[in-house]
Amino acid sequence: MTGEIDLDDQEPGIVDSMVQFLYHRDYSLSTADTSEGSLLANAKVYIIADRYDIPDLKLAAMKKYQAAEPTEWNSTSFSASMQLVYDNTPETGTLRAVIANTAASHIRELVDRGEFVTLCQGYGEVAFDIIKADLAVKRGGETCVCERKRPTNIRASSYGYSDYFGHHNGLQWYCPCGRYNDWSENDVH
Repeated sequence: MTGEIDLDDQEPGIVDSMVQFLYHRDYSLSTADTSEGSLLANAKVYIIADRYDIPDLKLAAMKKYQAAEPTEWNSTSFSASMQLVYDNTPETGTLRAVIANTAASHIRELVDRGEFVTLCQGYGEVAFDIIKADLAVKRGGETCVCERKRPTNIRASSYGYSDYFGHHNGLQWYCPCGRYNDWSENDVH
């Protein structure tokens, strides 16, 4: 082991965002990084955070991704970010749940977008996740589809993401996709 991390295969602007976060607990994207859209750039930050196991950066990237969704969901950037996330994150990736929820919420419009249809036809996993999210919405509103509610020792107030945290049975619980917020239930897992 050399103690070195090779970042040659990473985009310099995305690496810069990661380093910014490590020093300042936040990051900003350069104009060059957002030329293809904020969704795609924040997805890349999420992926690099996943690759180098930086959970707080993953959470920040997911939150910034969610903030960009209302204005960019009906764009090629949404489909491109979806493909990138599905190609580069594990099945349990929380950004996948966020993306599937957004796609399910806007499915009527998205099925008219050629790149989205091609993506769903080529990636059965994408289509299945969207169906699961759509079923969750039809059962009474957006719910947690990440199925990863778990105890955590992350301090919610430190990062400004209190929507994702709750207390149950003396433990602090965390829902990565941010959809689950009824911490009084006995079925948290």
